[in-house]
Amino acid sequence: MELRNTVGEDSLAILAISNEAPELVKKFAAQQKINYTVIAQPGPMPSPFDSVEYTPTNFLIDSQGRIKLAAIGLMSADEIKAVLQAP
Repeated sequence: MELRNTVGEDSLAILAISNEAPELVKKFAAQQKINYTVIAQPGPMPSPFDSVEYTPTNFLIDSQGRIKLAAIGLMSADEIKAVLQAP
């Protein structure tokens, strides 16, 4: 959420994907005041998300749609910014 407050939508897309029931995801997002897009996809996830075993798992994707980094665990806003700015 901090990241969305410091990096505009024109520079960074943030998307959360959950395989939980849509009602649960909507309630959680509202309670946590999540300020980015959250999608509920009940059931099996498409690749590469189907291989995720831990939450959170972060996929940082460049403007050409290539995964720059896949990382397990929490990442700070500064860590994410550094990855996104790296060549």
